[in-house]
Amino acid sequence: MFRLKYIILVNSFVYISFTFSNEMSLHSILNCTTPNGSAGFCVYDEECPPLMQIKYSKSKTRNDSMFLASSFCGYVREKLKVCCETKNTSSCPSIYEPTVESVCHYRGHEISCNEPMLNGVLMYSNCKPNHIPVNALNRLKCVNMTWDQPLPKCKYNCMYEWRCNAHLVIGERRYPVNRQIIQSLSQRFIELSSLNNEDVILNDMEDINSLAVANLLTFIHTNRTYDWQPRLYTDMIKFSHLLNINGIDDLCIKLLENDVNVNNYLELLQIYKKSNNSMLIYHVKFYIVDNFHELMLEEQWLNLDVSDLYWILERDDLNVECEGQVFEGLNRWMQKDWSRRKEHFTKMLKFIFLDRLPPKVILETIMKLCAEASKDCVPMLTDKVHWNNDLDVSKPTRKCRKYNKSTILIIGTYNLESMTIKIYNPDEGILSDFTDIKMENVYFSTVVLNRKLMIFGGKLNMLYDTNRVWSLDLGTKRLRELSEMKKKRSFSSAVVIDDLIYICGGFNPNDGYLNSVERYNPVDGTWSFMAPMLTTRYNHASTTYDGKMYVIGGLKGEEYLNSVEIYDPKLNQWTHGTPMQTHRISFSVAVVGDGLFAVGGYDGISYLSSVERLDLVNQKWMKVKAMPEDDVGVAVPYDNRIFMINRFVVHEYIPKKNVWKNSTGHINKNFRYFRVLPVLQRSLNTD
Repeated sequence: MFRLKYIILVNSFVYISFTFSNEMSLHSILNCTTPNGSAGFCVYDEECPPLMQIKYSKSKTRNDSMFLASSFCGYVREKLKVCCETKNTSSCPSIYEPTVESVCHYRGHEISCNEPMLNGVLMYSNCKPNHIPVNALNRLKCVNMTWDQPLPKCKYNCMYEWRCNAHLVIGERRYPVNRQIIQSLSQRFIELSSLNNEDVILNDMEDINSLAVANLLTFIHTNRTYDWQPRLYTDMIKFSHLLNINGIDDLCIKLLENDVNVNNYLELLQIYKKSNNSMLIYHVKFYIVDNFHELMLEEQWLNLDVSDLYWILERDDLNVECEGQVFEGLNRWMQKDWSRRKEHFTKMLKFIFLDRLPPKVILETIMKLCAEASKDCVPMLTDKVHWNNDLDVSKPTRKCRKYNKSTILIIGTYNLESMTIKIYNPDEGILSDFTDIKMENVYFSTVVLNRKLMIFGGKLNMLYDTNRVWSLDLGTKRLRELSEMKKKRSFSSAVVIDDLIYICGGFNPNDGYLNSVERYNPVDGTWSFMAPMLTTRYNHASTTYDGKMYVIGGLKGEEYLNSVEIYDPKLNQWTHGTPMQTHRISFSVAVVGDGLFAVGGYDGISYLSSVERLDLVNQKWMKVKAMPEDDVGVAVPYDNRIFMINRFVVHEYIPKKNVWKNSTGHINKNFRYFRVLPVLQRSLNTD
């Protein structure tokens, strides 16, 4: 393996130099035998105090010099290394913690963590399955014979050791659980378990990731989502379905919205497709839609699956500034492997709005690619583009797709047995069905937040006031129930400020008319009481402007109100606003520009056609053009206009011109108790 080359004497330290035919193995770098036959580490000379003491000794003998020379074991970047007896090596203490799994690295090599660690060793730790961390699991480094961070510690996943009174057995792994907690969540666990048997064997779950099982059991027992990784969500959802535990898939989706990012979206999409989890696939795909321009510039974009690219290009709601960015994303993906991908170019080009591209791009880039792609491409391009002799190749167009285009969501009922949701397109006057919900509820309040329609309280079966809360995912059309409000409420109002939802006022038989305000945090699903309104009220209206909430009108007992209250969430404080000129209930408010419009309603005597506008700068009300007829429908702002929608007709108000006109289309005379909300088209899954 090597031959003796020469012997040199430097600073009274004799080194024997060798010429090696191969690089040193890990064994030769870290482990060696000292001249006296003891086990040692091959380290830099300054890391071995006994040899350094001999090296600089003034009374060094010939035997000492030969011992030093025989201790030589290599060099790195001209730094000499010696074989130092293990017990004498400057090192950090070894780590053996039965609840922790650790991996150690030393200068690029993986080594055992169960022996003394040399300076420079890096240690990475994680809790073993069924355990949660006691302290932070930071990367540790051995510096000057000590670890630079506290040593990692973990504990069993039950909140208290005595609560673990059974085991789930999956393959060769045993997971400690509390029988009563699991039985309260899982009917299948009840069927499998026996009071006289501590082990519950699950034979159909061997392929589920053990960390996913441990994380889910930790959450069930401690309500902690520690180390929930998006790549594990499919296994966690599968495990929860096999045990018939509800709610885990919704929790994973909620966490995924924060976890998916530019670095992992493609990996997650592939994982979720393999597991055929349509819910998770949908949320990752819409992450791509929302971040198209950023993602298509990254390297990962080039590896996107062809079927996913077809789906993305077909969307009319990509978040792009102009159509040129869509073609740029297609072209970058094509050029990654043009010879194989060009067969898709003609079909994918049909999803590009060519009339929105600069003519120069069509003539100089697309035409050339078409000629190379297929014989059908150029004729298709010629038919799709309206050529003319005056084509200006230097004039770009910047029309975008409809990413920020809104539509109107209408929620109501025909028969009180279910809730029907429709989509109304004001520009085209078209009303279309969206979905139905099995829910017998009226007089509820609603908001749309993060592609979810949230429904708060109401009156079930027209009889019982409720504090229940529901969330309808507008993409998957899945309905789930959220944590309940602290108070039962019908005829309340709801608004969104900074992604937090505020529910104001309302009525229930036990408390009567309410002035209480509750705030819902969608991130952790918690409700909190905020400062109460200055007046009890129900059947009122509310909206937001400049980060503040305006609550207007309504009923206080038998009194019809025209008062206005303004809530500042930063101060958690209410102040009186300028009252309306008319007392109103069952009316709507809409903000357009710096004006707040109160539309229609009922004043205790008659239904109203009047409309008044609050100047939000000067805080003064003034009458504006009245509606063509008395109305208690629902007004909604849309594209700097206001649409007043009732069962029979849609009225359109143009604030700049102060005019009303009848819009095309109507809802349905049998459609009752409805709410109307503006919503982005991209939020809706209309496939």
